[in-house]
Amino acid sequence: ERLAAIHNLLSSWLSKFCQQSLRMTGDETDTTAIDALWQLARSAQEIIVCCTELAEDEDIPGIVVQWLRNYFSRCTHEDAELNETRLRALLAMHQDPSAGKRQIDPWARLQEYGARLPESSPRDLAFALASRLEEAARGQESEVFTCEEIVQNGRLAPGMAAVVRRDPESTGLHVFIYEHKSIV
Repeated sequence: ERLAAIHNLLSSWLSKFCQQSLRMTGDETDTTAIDALWQLARSAQEIIVCCTELAEDEDIPGIVVQWLRNYFSRCTHEDAELNETRLRALLAMHQDPSAGKRQIDPWARLQEYGARLPESSPRDLAFALASRLEEAARGQESEVFTCEEIVQNGRLAPGMAAVVRRDPESTGLHVFIYEHKSIV
């Protein structure tokens, strides 16, 4: 049953990837291309985090890069050459762990979204979660299992939960948002 759910997630992701890729003409600037693809990059990481057993310091972007390299190699029957530096940059888009610290009161923002953390939670966690919710709202992001918008009418959709992982390459946190029932 779990394997079938993972297969469905990956099939859905690949379908979205193909649809988005077909919309691109090849004349896009880097900025335009990144804007079109960063949500796919985010959802690929969410699938990896949710569907695999990872060590705390696991290189999630590295796993996504290897997964895409393997996928394209199987499609073309030859070694796929990916620009790993650019792909990693795309995977890191919108994940600046210090961005929220400069602009928001994280506890107030979490309250506005209807999200809550235990009072004993570290301030950095509140910043990371508030920044992640702002990112989801800005991009009208959908949760990977239900395809439901994460933020609806300025509020966190009911039943959502966060998975937080420390970035092994920086001092930041990566926040992934899922429907709680889908990950327990």
